[in-house]
Amino acid sequence: MTSAGTKCRRLTQVAFVALTLCVLFIQKPSLIPLPGYQQLVGEPRTWDAVAGGDARMGSSVIPVTSAYKPLEVDILADFPKKIVQTTTTAGKRDFEQMWKSWRDLNPDYTYWIMKGESQNFRDILGPQLMHLDDVLDEFVDQHFSVRPAIKRFWKQLNTPVLRTDFLRYLVMFARGGVYSDIDTSIIKPIHDWIPRRFLDDTEKPVNVVVGIERDETKEGALRPIGFAQWTLMTKPGHELFEKAIYRVMSNIEFLAGVQRVPVDRVVIPKADAVEATGPGMFTDVVVEVLREQGIGVDWLLFSNLTEPMLLGDILFLPINAFCGRHCRSDSPEYGDVYVQHHHQNGWFSSQSMKYSEQKTETA
Repeated sequence: MTSAGTKCRRLTQVAFVALTLCVLFIQKPSLIPLPGYQQLVGEPRTWDAVAGGDARMGSSVIPVTSAYKPLEVDILADFPKKIVQTTTTAGKRDFEQMWKSWRDLNPDYTYWIMKGESQNFRDILGPQLMHLDDVLDEFVDQHFSVRPAIKRFWKQLNTPVLRTDFLRYLVMFARGGVYSDIDTSIIKPIHDWIPRRFLDDTEKPVNVVVGIERDETKEGALRPIGFAQWTLMTKPGHELFEKAIYRVMSNIEFLAGVQRVPVDRVVIPKADAVEATGPGMFTDVVVEVLREQGIGVDWLLFSNLTEPMLLGDILFLPINAFCGRHCRSDSPEYGDVYVQHHHQNGWFSSQSMKYSEQKTETA
């Protein structure tokens, strides 16, 4: 006969699962895991060892003290003159006019295009998506050799759309410079993005440049302001991208736990991808970094921004800068157009949410 204590424990477990699902599907803005979910699903931790920090899966604050000494941003250094994009051979051909605009308009920059050519992924998901193989694994191994949790998570992550998002944060943290999706065109050279008055002020250096993607403060949106992550600019080692890396890991592991599957078998709808790895997550991390820098922020601070604004060490550009010609078309009062996003790369398709049964062979 089942004892009263056993029944009580079972009811507690059922209640906890219900609460976890409520947090996942109702509290969408952050997708921060509940404390203790790990004990429920029995999945191993993939956080790096933390010395004096809180590495629980449920922590909404990313550990800042770890066994790895993070890169320090040189506040006097210039932004690295590097442009990074990712695609396949087919994508390089299909978007040639777009990616060449980046190379041709910035002749003093090193242009670095990362190509993944896994035949297994291409057969299953189609050549229009970005596919990652040993070339990209090599990059992660090289730049994150002292962070085994990141390396392990990268090898487990098997969904192209999620890897695409994760990779941009890895590249920006490790190397800095400019990242932009392959289906973007540059309109204004990079050296014109930051106004001279900010470059000349050594007391208040600019270390990251962020563009506004969405401004819906008058429409009652859950997250009225959104920051673009299809184009990114930073100096290497900035905490913003370190936080983004670990937030992605935490969010995906949480979803895997809810689905009771390993990370490489996670099935994720588009709305959850936006929140877990995409613009939703990135927007939340930007706000978190500002608050940690002692800056009180409100959505209205960014609404109807007409000129660049420096908060902490992050320079915010008006909505036209990275969202030009489709967010506020024909509205010159919202600043110059720096980048045009053509939305042609199929960032998310019905296939993007599926994992591949076939693994890319490693060298």
